[in-house]
Amino acid sequence: ILDEIDDRLNPRSYDFGNRTLFGLGIEVEAVIPFLNDKWAFSLEPTYHGKYSSEILLDEGTSSDIGESIHVNYNSLSIPITVRHYSYFNAHSKGFVNGSLVLDYSFSSNYIERKIEGNTIETLYPSGNINFAFGAGYKWKDTYGVEIRYYTSRNIVNHIGTYSTSYDMLSVILGHTLF
Repeated sequence: ILDEIDDRLNPRSYDFGNRTLFGLGIEVEAVIPFLNDKWAFSLEPTYHGKYSSEILLDEGTSSDIGESIHVNYNSLSIPITVRHYSYFNAHSKGFVNGSLVLDYSFSSNYIERKIEGNTIETLYPSGNINFAFGAGYKWKDTYGVEIRYYTSRNIVNHIGTYSTSYDMLSVILGHTLF
């Protein structure tokens, strides 16, 4: 969502909708060798697929001036995670975790506003920091699944007159190599 938050009485808000994207990451985990191996730290660089969306603001209205906004965004995030395991039996364990997420956007990212096909404004998103919380299950320390919620982040935090809300929910399938 992109919100204009300058001194206007009625700021506009745009909802670009939900998309299903695929990402690819690798996790490095260190289990703390005391406290019954129930605590771990991990680092997980992850590339998130390209989010692209366009909305036509006034299509079909009497004030149609052909105004549109297009978003193109992809990023590399690095969650720094603290995880707690609960062992069910020798082959099965569940976990909950919390992460500080460092997000880096690519130079090809933009939010572009057009009227009648002419660009009148372009914003360039930048990286930011947010948090994530997850819960999951591991079987035989080989296969895993996790659901993770990322808190909202402002991808144009460096531009004082705009605010964004970029939210993400992930389903993560994992396989341990070694």
